Amino acid sequence: MKKQLFRIVLLIFAALAVFGNGMITKTMAEEQSYWINPNGGSKYHRVHHCPSIHPRYYDGMIEVTENQLSMNPYNMLSPCNVCMDLDPTEYDLPIGDQENLSFTAADSETLRDLVIQHAKDTLTEVYGYTEEQADHFQFLFHAEGELEYWPDVDHTAYCYRLHFDPATGDTISYTTPFYDGGFENYPGEGNIRSVTNVFVENDWLHHWDSDSIAAFSQKVYEWDEIVPTPTLAEGLKSGNISSTDAMRELFLASFGPEETWTYATTIWLKELLGELSDSPNGVNTVSHTKDEQFDIELKNGSRCAVSYYLETIPEEANLSRFTEQGWILKEGILADYILPSGHDDMQDTFDRGLFILKKDGQRMGITLIRKDGCWESHPVGPCVLSDRDFTITLQTGGVDLTFRIEYEPKDGRIITCNCFADGNAFIHLDNYSITEESSGDRFLLYSEGSGKWFWLNNRSGQENTGGGDPRYISNVYAMMHFAELPDSPESYEAWNRFPFPDGYYMVTGVHLREQMSSRSRDLGLLNSGTVIHKTGETDGDPFSWYQSELGFLKGYVASQYICVDDVGVPTGDLYDPLPVAEAIRKTGLKSGTGWFDGRITDVSEGTRMHVLFERDGWYYVVIPQGALGFYMDSEGTYGFIPKDTVRTGNTEYDLDWP
Repeated sequence: MKKQLFRIVLLIFAALAVFGNGMITKTMAEEQSYWINPNGGSKYHRVHHCPSIHPRYYDGMIEVTENQLSMNPYNMLSPCNVCMDLDPTEYDLPIGDQENLSFTAADSETLRDLVIQHAKDTLTEVYGYTEEQADHFQFLFHAEGELEYWPDVDHTAYCYRLHFDPATGDTISYTTPFYDGGFENYPGEGNIRSVTNVFVENDWLHHWDSDSIAAFSQKVYEWDEIVPTPTLAEGLKSGNISSTDAMRELFLASFGPEETWTYATTIWLKELLGELSDSPNGVNTVSHTKDEQFDIELKNGSRCAVSYYLETIPEEANLSRFTEQGWILKEGILADYILPSGHDDMQDTFDRGLFILKKDGQRMGITLIRKDGCWESHPVGPCVLSDRDFTITLQTGGVDLTFRIEYEPKDGRIITCNCFADGNAFIHLDNYSITEESSGDRFLLYSEGSGKWFWLNNRSGQENTGGGDPRYISNVYAMMHFAELPDSPESYEAWNRFPFPDGYYMVTGVHLREQMSSRSRDLGLLNSGTVIHKTGETDGDPFSWYQSELGFLKGYVASQYICVDDVGVPTGDLYDPLPVAEAIRKTGLKSGTGWFDGRITDVSEGTRMHVLFERDGWYYVVIPQGALGFYMDSEGTYGFIPKDTVRTGNTEYDLDWP
């Protein structure tokens, strides 16, 4: 509201200065006039086209008199120390003649000082630093047209960049390490920093009471551009929010989901909350030295009882089938939900856990899901596990939980990984990142639908984003060893290839119908990850149908249940892998489930296969030509097999232990 009032008053004064033909002029010939930016500027300028002002703001500048500068609200402005000694007749030229400005700047020995002053003014007017803070920045000047600047030697990850015309010194563009675009509610760094500055000045991190909550709330709502998250708004209203949660929610409101933040933004929040090691360029992880139990407060009034294990494996985890084979504990977590009464919307939540075991230099991940009061364990193999040391922590978002694996910094790299377990105990990769400590450059891959990576070169201000084949399954990453994961856009593109020919696509939870009607015979509800061959498409009412083949089965699937990309290529989002099965005795693969359906081939004990769907006590499966992999073998042998002749699992790792 203050900002809006300020703008209104400025416009009123501007209107009073307009007369005659509508041109803004001096009200008194003998009175000096100055130029200001009514939309957030904090300085007044002697020349309209001051070198410290980005050209984009020229058209919005208005002229005020020396007398007006002594009146409210202009008396809040400070003089620009770049243009006070410049001659307006040399700078305030028509836009078409701006090339004439080059002589003043280019012929001067103060080009470097001029560009640095541009940067300082940007820091104070745009990014919210105080003049004292801006004066302490370190600057690296490149005469070819670039300036790098950061607060001090301990904050090189907070590197801003300004690009300028090397002939004139005019600012071309500038970037911040804290925001790279994309979040529609971004309020501007200056507004955010105005709140964080007060947070630090009053040490609200350690002195948080009803008065400080009220003051924090007033500061947040002072800026219309800041749209608090529901959690922040409710917490400030009720007073039931901690200082750390208030600041974290402010960042979520300002920058969007945490997985999309730049490296510098993550470090900035950690620094504000006192969660850094001695150097802001190295993230400090909580180190557990013994078994611990603690509670985590979640949203909607629920809590989570967390048990962390470093020394012993609890008997209730039911991991004896692994320990009997020589596996020992590396780290483990069990998370039990404590649901408040009357929250039926949270009944789908489930207790979960993650244990990392080790043996002879190997590591293995095991997810746990509590079913019917007992923990059920499922091995997920090496998962996204590195050979370097790590710490597991539990991350919360709403009422959901993810396991964060923070690896020990090594070779100048910081590696983190977030994953979660679903209701079937399958592990999913949410995101992982590899960050160069010296520069802050980061390669970030996170699962979004069919898979998408983001590479953020934060130090240079550059951003490269991209995605792989739209039919690609992102969750295959969760089954890989960390050493196999891509660590750059180039290695990602080289690795990310969908292993099926054109015309094949993935489905999840869709029915294969005999005819083009949802009322026609159901040939099978296809498991997530099933790959179908599309042979044609037929218009229907209200949606079209894909003519499809799945082995020797032919039918139709409704297009409304199949996602397509911008060019109409079917895509599939995999939330669960195809179930696997292993024959427990010699049996046969048949062409149907009836008595008189033909036998396709014999199946020996130990044969492994993917399960595509279930029908009347039978599985429709595909047996690969070689070893069983994550993807089904579309060229394998298809057929029906009795359910009681096989044992099943989420992945092949499940089949390796009885």
